[in-house]
Amino acid sequence: MRKVMFVASVMLAAAGTVFAAGSPAHAAVDDAVCPVGSLSIAFNPALTSQPQNVAETAQSSYSCVTGADSAIDNSSMQLNGVSCVNLLTAFPPFTDTIGWIGGTGPATSQIQWTSTQGTLTTATTLGTVISGRFAGDSAQRVVANISLSGNNPLLCPLGLGTVSGLSGPATLTILHL
Repeated sequence: MRKVMFVASVMLAAAGTVFAAGSPAHAAVDDAVCPVGSLSIAFNPALTSQPQNVAETAQSSYSCVTGADSAIDNSSMQLNGVSCVNLLTAFPPFTDTIGWIGGTGPATSQIQWTSTQGTLTTATTLGTVISGRFAGDSAQRVVANISLSGNNPLLCPLGLGTVSGLSGPATLTILHL
């Protein structure tokens, strides 16, 4: 059971997709706060307990209260040697583009996501906006109440199930330090 909880935690953390925690030397200002959203990730083929190469496709959307009216993100990448057991450690840093609707400035932000941390039900991904709107700012995406899909996904680490995807409510915050 312990292994199943650890693997579920790892899978959840990899979902988001976000942010290295730390205490800034000065106060941070929220450039964009998007407190309501969702994230879904699909794996093809479905993850098993054995490492394999899979395609990962993610879709997210957010409603924002500052910085923009809303934001969307659709991305895909190839994950090599990944399983439901090692998903968190096999999930590399990645870059994707957030599209902004409303607000002022460029219509997109390119974000380099560098770390993902998680628990059994929540995943936090941290990164930096490397170009576009809010360039130079820190980014954080949190996915909570993560739901796994597949054939007996919680039994995947034992070789008795698969994980074809995960999803959950998500938030996006862009911080100017």
